[in-house]
Amino acid sequence: MPPLVPDGKISYPFLGEVKVDGLTTTELAEKIKTELLKYLLDPQVSVMITQPKKNEVFVLGQVKFPNLFRFDQEKISLLKALSMAGGIMDDTADLRNAKIISDDGMSSVVDLEKLLTSEQQQNIFLSSGDVVYIPKKEFIRVTGCVIRGKEREAAI
Repeated sequence: MPPLVPDGKISYPFLGEVKVDGLTTTELAEKIKTELLKYLLDPQVSVMITQPKKNEVFVLGQVKFPNLFRFDQEKISLLKALSMAGGIMDDTADLRNAKIISDDGMSSVVDLEKLLTSEQQQNIFLSSGDVVYIPKKEFIRVTGCVIRGKEREAAI
């Protein structure tokens, strides 16, 4: 069996590297057969998936169980991924500055507070390899002689 290469290609005798990413098993078998016809008479090719690809996302930061989570479908919703991580630690989580870092390195900030309280909840979907990071709130305390009021906590 040809070894899989992480760039979506396999190495096959006579053919070298063959791009397989995005092909069905039938399409791949036909592609290999067509290429083997240059070297063999009537090659018989069958392709079987022995281990299906498991999709995975990392959920890190202020969640109860930060970890790598695997799922079978192509994409998973952000809320489901957070649920798999045991939920957000409300008292320490900075819900307004959650980050999603995609597998290609692109980063986006998500306001989870707005997402969780809006009447029309938008579904944000994660793909395999994405990282969700819930940062910790930072606090500034002002105590002592102040012109107005009493001691206050403010998240920034």
